[in-house]
Amino acid sequence: MDLFIRVGRLLPSSVKVQVIVSPVDSRLPKILQTDLNLCELLGKSRVRNAGFLSPWLRKILHKNVFPQGCPIREGNYSWRNLNLDDLTIPSFIPNSKYDVNALAYFGDKSFQTPVCNLSLQVKIE
Repeated sequence: MDLFIRVGRLLPSSVKVQVIVSPVDSRLPKILQTDLNLCELLGKSRVRNAGFLSPWLRKILHKNVFPQGCPIREGNYSWRNLNLDDLTIPSFIPNSKYDVNALAYFGDKSFQTPVCNLSLQVKIE
């Protein structure tokens, strides 16, 4: 899988990412909802503090052509040849289809300025 991102303007060092993982079946509870500091993740210093997402984040951040910190300058960036097949899914996550939503923003929770919204659906078998 390849991901390509176009950053249209300078992004400040206060960019956060809200990640929500929930089953497609809305009767089931969310698996995850967390806010992560994008700049700390890109600096790779705090990936170990991202809970069960840590192995995935380490792999994604390892294979990228993306700034290693903030601010993020205007430009084209990519993650190429991502293969997440060899990552272990925690046993507490049942087989199902999940919606994964990531909203990048700066500001605080009371006044967010959206930067990017990524939505995808994954299936765990």
